[in-house]
Amino acid sequence: MSSWFVRVTAFRDRMVELNQEISWTPEHIKDGQFGKWLEGARDWSISRNRYWGSPIPVWQSDDPAYPRVDVYGSLAELERDFGRVPTNEAGEPDLHRPFIDELTRSNPDDPTGRSTMRRIPDVFDVWFDSGSMPFAQVHYPFENTEWFEHHFPGDFIVEYVGQTRGWFYLLHVLSTALFDRPAFRSCVSHGIILGDDGRKASKSLRNFPDPMEMFDAYGSDAVRWSLMSSPVLRGGNLVVAEENIRDSVRQVLLPLWSTYYFFTLYAGAANGGDGYVARTVGADDAARLGALDGYVLARTRSLVERTTALLDAYDVAAACEAVREHLDVLTNWYVRTQRDRFWAEDPVRSTPSTRCSSC
Repeated sequence: MSSWFVRVTAFRDRMVELNQEISWTPEHIKDGQFGKWLEGARDWSISRNRYWGSPIPVWQSDDPAYPRVDVYGSLAELERDFGRVPTNEAGEPDLHRPFIDELTRSNPDDPTGRSTMRRIPDVFDVWFDSGSMPFAQVHYPFENTEWFEHHFPGDFIVEYVGQTRGWFYLLHVLSTALFDRPAFRSCVSHGIILGDDGRKASKSLRNFPDPMEMFDAYGSDAVRWSLMSSPVLRGGNLVVAEENIRDSVRQVLLPLWSTYYFFTLYAGAANGGDGYVARTVGADDAARLGALDGYVLARTRSLVERTTALLDAYDVAAACEAVREHLDVLTNWYVRTQRDRFWAEDPVRSTPSTRCSSC
């Protein structure tokens, strides 16, 4: 069976070079799974023998004695040669079959006038559509030229590791061929989401906890944290289990909430009922702070700098780990050792029943 190809081998070496401009998470994907795949890239068969899909805009002569091939790149070019654009029953321009196949014309290279230019019956591989996303989504180059030139390449893209041979790869192919640039600057290639039976999570198998039930039982933040803090964002696989989501509540969200609740319980009653006033700590204030106060403030500042750097590098799992470690220090050391001080600053000392027993 014959097929139409993109000659990827003609610019394969350039694809390898441009890959070095992309920041990958995890980093080993760059020269590992993705880089090795680029080095062995072969020509890409882009045609499919199907009815539904984006028709390949190639017209050929139906008489081998008078060969001719025309390739079209716009509605204007079609109207120029065929006198009209393809339209559906509603009279709207429609590039799909069968409407586009109705466009035929005499072969200009046939002096007898008997041969006809007809569109080839093939449609594009759907991955060609996916790889065209950066420019096709804004109808470039026919519209939004200035916007596209200021937003391409994309800053960030994310998908699972199998797309090193799928979407990531074909975005890179078309971007290299058309623009001689990468399609994206940073990429997070996460691992595979597995069901609680160890197989790939599947809607048909229903081998994972129902998301809506997890939202109702534990909250969306717990589900979000369990995914963000897992090895899946470092290229590892993740078994989605209710136990992991429950642990997110117990180890992270409840301690955070308990600390906040403890603070609000006493902050408003401190200083004779005037409460605390939040403000920036200066050098003079730092000298008067207790050792633990100074430590937790310094550690919080370090946390901000560390998580910012990690998130800027798209290392979400490491940023989550930094937050979890900080919460452990905050709840198990700082709050626990300072409770008596908070109570002492309360003009009407709270009874044990109103204290935060979780802190």
